[in-house]
Amino acid sequence: MASVQDRLYIDKSDRKIVETFEERSYFNFKNKTQKDKFIFAMCYGYNSGIKKMEIKKKEEFFFTKNFNSKDQTILYSIALEHTGDVNVLNDINKVYEIAQMYAHIGFKILSDLEESTSIGGSLESKFEIELKETYEKIQNKR
Repeated sequence: MASVQDRLYIDKSDRKIVETFEERSYFNFKNKTQKDKFIFAMCYGYNSGIKKMEIKKKEEFFFTKNFNSKDQTILYSIALEHTGDVNVLNDINKVYEIAQMYAHIGFKILSDLEESTSIGGSLESKFEIELKETYEKIQNKR
């Protein structure tokens, strides 16, 4: 039986994104834990609809012991939806692998969004518009 990983990883390129967001005080990143930044990016990446992006150079980000039961529920839900296979719930390393991939996707999208703000507008206002559009889609599905 494989050992359970005790930490989560991000791509080395994601570290620069995190540092930029902390320096520029985007989404109050400088006052958030590594776990919170990871979950934010993971959820954002998952919501993007992109299903695959390779992590090329892994770098430690935080320990898995920092997850609480609500965090675990989010991770398991995303892994189950991603695979469509209930057996993924028996493989925590696979759940972590999927979470890391979606966090990487999220960090990349956030980086692209931040770069596009140099043309005009603020990152938070673009994000707010995106959230509003997502909320409206959800409301229209009801």
